[in-house]
Amino acid sequence: MRTLILTTALALATPVLAPTALAADDDASVFEETLRHARVRWELVQHLGLDGLEVTIEVDGGTVTLLGEVARETRKLAPTLAKTVDGVDAVRNKLRVEEADKDGDAVAEAFTDGATHAAVRVRLLEAIGPDALDLKVRVAGDAVALAGQVDSAEHRRQAVAAAKEVERIDRVLDELTLAD
Repeated sequence: MRTLILTTALALATPVLAPTALAADDDASVFEETLRHARVRWELVQHLGLDGLEVTIEVDGGTVTLLGEVARETRKLAPTLAKTVDGVDAVRNKLRVEEADKDGDAVAEAFTDGATHAAVRVRLLEAIGPDALDLKVRVAGDAVALAGQVDSAEHRRQAVAAAKEVERIDRVLDELTLAD
């Protein structure tokens, strides 16, 4: 059933996708490229939905070039999908990530850093008590910087150890000083 639908869709799409190429040059290579184009489009739409329609496809023999501005996931997945089509020997991925998607990544990173910051604060409060309220905590990705004064070398050690226990923290920058 799927083969029948695919064949019908390809048969209907082929004249729409490249009517001037077929009219100008009726040889087998033009037909094969047009068919390859339609099959790549089909794969993209099947797996990416409407995002697959945002991709511009150019076919030159067995080489497929993907162009356009798309979501990050589409940029990663589209070349893999194109390579599954018979007759595609190489894929040139010239897709760019949409600016809105880049902004979304920044928001997600800030949210994650904020959650990590809160987790470090909780661990510090559990480890050294109210003295943790006076400490400065800065999170950037998998690193945290601790700054401020602690009342003992033991509290300093406990604060650093507590920060290291937080999931996602791989590095702790100890900028803590001992109170006089």
